[in-house]
Amino acid sequence: AMAGAVFGQAPLSYAISLIGWRKCILLVGLVGVCLAILCALFLKDAPNQSPRSLQNQQDSFEFKHILQVLRNKQNWLLTVYNGLAFSPIAIFGGLWGNPFLEQAYHVDKTETASLMSLVFIGLGLGSPLLGLLSDHLNRRRSIMMVNTLIGFLAINGILYCHPMPIYLLASLLFIFGFSLGSFMLVFTIGKELNPYFLTATVVSLINTSEPILNGLTEPVIGKILDLNWDGAIQNGVHVFTLQNYHLALSILPLYLLAALGLLCFVKKEPN
Repeated sequence: AMAGAVFGQAPLSYAISLIGWRKCILLVGLVGVCLAILCALFLKDAPNQSPRSLQNQQDSFEFKHILQVLRNKQNWLLTVYNGLAFSPIAIFGGLWGNPFLEQAYHVDKTETASLMSLVFIGLGLGSPLLGLLSDHLNRRRSIMMVNTLIGFLAINGILYCHPMPIYLLASLLFIFGFSLGSFMLVFTIGKELNPYFLTATVVSLINTSEPILNGLTEPVIGKILDLNWDGAIQNGVHVFTLQNYHLALSILPLYLLAALGLLCFVKKEPN
């Protein structure tokens, strides 16, 4: 997934400049149709079960099991944390980071997309490496707390410490993505805190916070920008000042700060 985001940033930006965004979106949609066909042809619907899954298999799945997941306060802490920790990456890396970098660092769209791809490279490397580290140390929450704090410091540096050399900006973008790769550990914790046969249900619950919070926050940031817009227009497009971006994007470090606070109430790892 992160490789797709990396290779899609600069090439897609370049393609849009050549043939326009409508044709690019159409091509991306056609690729999606091809992927759907490949999934239908080659993905197994019922893979072989492991001995562990057979050992923990239940005779039937009942509504009370869903209630069991919903009544667990730890599951809700992990769900909200997941949304708060991942949303800054999705919002900054996928939408509002590009125009901010163009305004703050005066780089063109293709260079901005290349810089933004470093966030996803960091995330793609950080998720498995931090997962391996958590397995080695048997410490989930501690690794999440340290790396969420690092991500908080990195996004503040990106937003408020400009101008800075491009190499330093690139480093902070990579660190921002790498450190927040620790958010994936919420799924491991959720699996460990619940009966094994409820793993898919717990993972599904935790994962719902990402699209919900992203879907709410992105237009809120746009609304804040519009409310503080000074009327400047360039090539028919609204132009926002750095102060506008600083105010609107301050939501992102606040999310990470709130995520840190929630982690304090997540059940500690076993001794």
